[in-house]
Amino acid sequence: MKIMKRHDSPIENSNTAEGGYVLLAVTVFVFVVILGGMAIFSTTSSESRLATYGQESTEAFYLADGAIERARARLSNDSDWRTGWNNVAAGNGTYSLTLRDTLVGGDPGVAMTAIGEVRRARRAIEAVAELPATGTPLAVWSDRWAYILGRVWIYDRAHCNGNVWTGFGNNGIQAGTLTDEPNIPMLSMYTTADRFPNTTYYDVRCVTGGGPARAVIRDGDGNDITAVLGDDMHTVVQFSNASRRFTITFNGVGNFNRYFHPTTGLFVKAPGDSAVVVNFGNPPEAGPPGTRDTVAIYLLGSNSANMPIITQTLINTRFTGSSESQRTTSSAWRGEMIYTSNITMEPENGIAIISHYHYATGNGQSSIGTVDQPAFVYATNSAYVLWGRVSHRGSVASLNMWLILSIIGNARVEYTWDGGFLGDVPFWLADQWPGGTAATLNIASWREIPPPSS
Repeated sequence: MKIMKRHDSPIENSNTAEGGYVLLAVTVFVFVVILGGMAIFSTTSSESRLATYGQESTEAFYLADGAIERARARLSNDSDWRTGWNNVAAGNGTYSLTLRDTLVGGDPGVAMTAIGEVRRARRAIEAVAELPATGTPLAVWSDRWAYILGRVWIYDRAHCNGNVWTGFGNNGIQAGTLTDEPNIPMLSMYTTADRFPNTTYYDVRCVTGGGPARAVIRDGDGNDITAVLGDDMHTVVQFSNASRRFTITFNGVGNFNRYFHPTTGLFVKAPGDSAVVVNFGNPPEAGPPGTRDTVAIYLLGSNSANMPIITQTLINTRFTGSSESQRTTSSAWRGEMIYTSNITMEPENGIAIISHYHYATGNGQSSIGTVDQPAFVYATNSAYVLWGRVSHRGSVASLNMWLILSIIGNARVEYTWDGGFLGDVPFWLADQWPGGTAATLNIASWREIPPPSS
C-alpha cells in the first residue's frame, strides 16, 4: 500500500501566520494599555499627593503666622516674655516659637521665629518687633471725676484727672491704687465706619409711623440692607409716646442668639472681615415731631449656658463737635446709654462698648473682657456701676465721671488691667495710648525663611 505524504496547504500556513500576528498585536496593545493606565494612575496619585502636600504646606504657613500674631498679643501685655512655645497643637498640626532679644535702630527689640508643621509640611516665619515702653497700666481712667461709694477691687491702677472722692464702705479702693497726678490726656475716639478696617459695620436707625416701631439697618457705605438681612428688629425696638424716646431691648437667650450669635445671628461678620461693629448712636431714621435723636440700649442677659458671648463692638454715641480738639470734650458728644446686666463680652477688635453713658448693674455677674479676650470700654460721658456684680478685664475710660455704688449686699466690682486688648484695637486708638502701646504693634521686619531642620 502506498502511503501518501500530507503537504501543508498554503492557505493554512497563511492563517496560522496571521493568527500569530494578531495575538502579538493584542498582547502589545494590552501591554500599552496597562502601561498607560499605570502612568495615568501614577500621575493622578502624584497630583493628589502634591495637592495634599500643598494644602498641608498652606496650613503650616498659617500656623506659623498665627504663632507670630499670638506672640504679638502676649508681648503687648508682657514685654519681658521670652519663653515661647514648643509643639503646640492647633488645627491639623502644631506650631513652635522662639524669641531672642535684638536691636531695632538702636532701640530694644525682639526677634521671633515661628515654625508651623502639618504632617510632612514645615513652614517658618521670622519677624522682628520693636519694644518701646509697655503701655501705662490704667485699669480705670476718668478725665474729670471719680466717686467711690462702697468697695471696688482695682488690680493695678485707677486714675482720675479731676476730683476724687471715696466714701464710706471700707474706704473704696481695694488691692490697687487710685492716682490723680500727673494729668494724663484722654484718648480721641472715632465711631464712623472708615475708622474700623477689616470690619463688618452695621448702622441701626429706628423708625416709627404708620405701624410698630422698627429699625432700618444700613451698612458701612450707607446702603439699606434691612431687606437683605430679613429682620427689621420690630420685636426689640420700642417707642414711648410719653418720653418721645426709642429704646432697643435685647433680653434672654432667644433674643441674644437671634442678634448676637457669632454664626447665626443678625450681626455677623462678612467673609474676610475680622470683627463686627454695631452702631446705634446715629439719629432715628424717622419719627414723630419731638422724637429724641438718641436711643437707649438694654442688654439684659441671663446665667443660661446657652447665652452667646457678645463678640461685636457696640456703639451708642456720636460726635457733634466742630473740631478734632473737641473729641475729648464730653459736651461735643451726644447719645444715651448702653445698659448691661448679666452678660459676657469678648470683642474681637478689642473694644467692647463706645457709649455716651455705660451703666453696669443687676444681680447677675457681668464679665466685660476675659483672660482670652480683654476689652476696652469708652464712655464719652460717664461710666457707672450701680449695685451690680461686674468683672472688667482690660481697661475703661470716661470723659466725665466714673462712679461705683456698691454698698448694699454682696455686690463685687473688679477691674483688672490687661493690655492685651491693645493688640486688637484699630491702629488710631492704639497709637494714642499713653506711654506707647506695646512692642509688637510695631513690626520692623517680617519674612518667610527656610524651616530649620527637625
